[in-house]
Amino acid sequence: MKFNLFCLRQKHTSGFGYDSSTHSVIAEPAVWDSYIQVHKEAGKWRNKIFPHYEDLCIIFGKDRAQGNKAKDFAQMEEDANNEEQSELIEGVDDVIKGITIAANLLREKLEKAANSMNQVILGETEVQKKL
Repeated sequence: MKFNLFCLRQKHTSGFGYDSSTHSVIAEPAVWDSYIQVHKEAGKWRNKIFPHYEDLCIIFGKDRAQGNKAKDFAQMEEDANNEEQSELIEGVDDVIKGITIAANLLREKLEKAANSMNQVILGETEVQKKL
């Protein structure tokens, strides 16, 4: 587990705290040493100032989703993109339906016009025959 400030309230972080006056993670030197032995990459966070820790706790605090339903930013962004694509596809489907309806109406009108013209031509042919 990489050390991050949002895990101060989770297991394996006993002895750590946050000092809002100095804006820093606090722990006894022995606690830091012990933690860094297990999590080597955490050493760079020792004696760092984190002025936005409390704001980040509001965003990423204990009310955050957990378990198999929890999603990270990349998953949420992918879901949003998929939803957007679905909406676009639905929009295209609506356009296709509209074009299909318009084409069917045009076909009906052309058939009626063609039938009318056939009737006129047949009528003229009958008149020609009688003359």
